[in-house]
Amino acid sequence: MPGGSYKSDVLIALAGESGAGKSTSAQMLQVMGFHLIELTRRLRGEAKALFGAPTRADIQRYAREVQGNHGNDHYARTALEEFGDETRGDIVLDGIRNPDELDYVTGFTARTARAFWLLAVVTPAETRFARVKRRNRAGDPTEFDHFREDDRRALGDGKSGFQTNAYLIERAHRRIENTGDPGDLEIALVETVAAVRGDG
Repeated sequence: MPGGSYKSDVLIALAGESGAGKSTSAQMLQVMGFHLIELTRRLRGEAKALFGAPTRADIQRYAREVQGNHGNDHYARTALEEFGDETRGDIVLDGIRNPDELDYVTGFTARTARAFWLLAVVTPAETRFARVKRRNRAGDPTEFDHFREDDRRALGDGKSGFQTNAYLIERAHRRIENTGDPGDLEIALVETVAAVRGDG
């Protein structure tokens, strides 16, 4: 099973701004044997059903509405409830967004005897915008000013709100700067996994 022995199971939650490389990092960890849980994909799928081709601002507004009704930890809580406390193995959680989700994940790892790290993937804004343009996903901003405005909302204001990237990045156990070299990113992730297990 992924993760090896019971005591060695870990959960790595990924935080970071749009285009930083969270999904790429998550996929690399999946190849290493981690169960992949994609919070952003769930959210985007719901928004797509409503808006067709939602912009990032549409997704942010929709998420605030959902979390206003169901709590800021809604997406992390429902995903981990579906995964189950009894299921063993390493987990990578792609797209943690706010302190309430962080608190829920911390509680989940405590009661399931998993080591836990919050990992921030960081990249300069200009590089992230270039990546977002290359991926050409419907609804992504095509102008840098709009991209930075979306960033500003996603960074949040302190601890409150749907998305507080600045708070999470500041509190990460480790930051990885994703320069765009897949080999460097993979090495950094391998080192992170070793560190969270206590082997590095």
